[in-house]
Amino acid sequence: MRLSAEALLVLVLIGLYLKDCLLLLDADEATLTRRTFGRWQAGFGLRDWKLAGREPFLCNPMLPHEPVFRLAWSMSGSTKSPARRPLEPPPVLTALQPMVLATWLLLFAVLPFCVLTGMPTWFTVAAVAVLYANILASLVVLYRGRGQLDIEPGVLRLVALEIVLCPPYAANLVRKLSLAIAPDEDFLTAARRLLPDGHMAAVHRQCAARIDEAVQALPEDSAAIAGLLGHRNLLKESSHDAD
Repeated sequence: MRLSAEALLVLVLIGLYLKDCLLLLDADEATLTRRTFGRWQAGFGLRDWKLAGREPFLCNPMLPHEPVFRLAWSMSGSTKSPARRPLEPPPVLTALQPMVLATWLLLFAVLPFCVLTGMPTWFTVAAVAVLYANILASLVVLYRGRGQLDIEPGVLRLVALEIVLCPPYAANLVRKLSLAIAPDEDFLTAARRLLPDGHMAAVHRQCAARIDEAVQALPEDSAAIAGLLGHRNLLKESSHDAD
């Protein structure tokens, strides 16, 4: 079946958005997502299906307003000094959430409805105008709150350019900003502090499984194996105690 130009446009918009939702995580990386009502959720990539040696992780495409943070953790269990920048979402991300949701609805509900149902041209033009007005309003909020973001000015300028030139990226603005923040807090430390009670057992199992993979990839006489196995055992004991 041959697709119309309008249907292809909708598919391109969806494809660009999904591409921007995709992360490739190293084995010693994970995500923490702040959910709508302030609760936190940990996320790991796919261990059994890697891309370029890294684990794919798809941010929830239906919840673009939820900030996602990418953090590293030590497979050997080595501890870092207390974090100078513990994970704490800046208020500007909350201020941007309604605009991101509006952008998402306009792009993936209103505009597809217009182009696929043959709505009058003026209606589609009006929807595009509202979309860009919303994107510009997002840029104003971002500019005013830029001091809250520990992000290089060059990165912020690039993000601003991307969301103007490619509206599907604007629907991901909150996540793009949160992923650009680099807290120096270890993932496991942040997870213990932020996750609801009872969630650390699953986190420990995920980390232990990745340590097992790392051990299998090392030569048998590697000096690093003892440290990895020691941390793996501690994580497994912790997960059993939590269960």
